[in-house]
Amino acid sequence: MLYAGVDTGDELAGLRAYSVSATYADALDVGLVAVGYGGGSLWNVGGLMGSVVDASLAPLDGGTVTEANPNYYPDLDASDGLLATTGVTNPSTTAAAGALYLIPAAPIAAYDAFAPGYTFDTATVGSQSGSIAFFPFIAD
Repeated sequence: MLYAGVDTGDELAGLRAYSVSATYADALDVGLVAVGYGGGSLWNVGGLMGSVVDASLAPLDGGTVTEANPNYYPDLDASDGLLATTGVTNPSTTAAAGALYLIPAAPIAAYDAFAPGYTFDTATVGSQSGSIAFFPFIAD
């Protein structure tokens, strides 16, 4: 557990902070439109974003995250929208793109990650309108 044993006023050291730039959020919105997502802009509906990584935090190819909402997997090619390759929605994570996943308007729910040869704990996470919450799935 990432925060096990942390009490009020304790220092959290050695952790990473993540942010999504406005430019990248806009590019994700363009990608969402390109793959047919009609739920609204991330600026309004928010989203859950993260990576699927091994125990050493190396990004994994072929990772997926399950939940009832549509899940998307960004790549590095914005020319066809960050969420598709030659018009086909990316089916899983790409290590070269940080093994990212994106779930717009993600309800608080139990999420599971999968990647060939790895296991992950189920996580109860979600997002709120107007922000992107970042949650990495780290392999056991």
